[in-house]
Amino acid sequence: MREQAARAFAAWGDTGELLQLANDADFCVRKTALYHLGQLSPTPGIAGLAWDHLQRSDVLGVHLTETLGTFVKYAEPADAVLRLSWIAGDHGRREDLRVAAVHDLWRLDAAEEVRQLAGLLREPPEITWALHIALLEAIAEMRIQPPDIRWLRGIDNLDVRAAVARIET
Repeated sequence: MREQAARAFAAWGDTGELLQLANDADFCVRKTALYHLGQLSPTPGIAGLAWDHLQRSDVLGVHLTETLGTFVKYAEPADAVLRLSWIAGDHGRREDLRVAAVHDLWRLDAAEEVRQLAGLLREPPEITWALHIALLEAIAEMRIQPPDIRWLRGIDNLDVRAAVARIET
């Protein structure tokens, strides 16, 4: 029932009540509150709350990337870029979060940070090719000089090959 309250508070634009629900003991209530906070206009304190929430061990999957998006929306751009760079480069973080961080860096036009992360393209994937593809797409769109990616030409993955081709043409 409190989960429904989060939807109502969002519809009313009641940030204060949503902030309280973001600290609720129930996971679904916290998740819904954080999601709806990300849809509202900028409010002081939400970036810090979202960042702290992101560190919780029970924040996974789509909720994880939505929470990152909420942080990015409300954080000062320089702070967001710094923390996104940490996340994208952190091998201990979940792959989906790292991919979302690369996409957010791209949206924030953080070319220098993407350039620094390009070295990750020299490493084999830990799970899937998603991080490599995100980096290749960001490099192509931002017109960043990539590292030597010739080894990626032979990868048996259509999305990797398409991303490499975009850079090499």
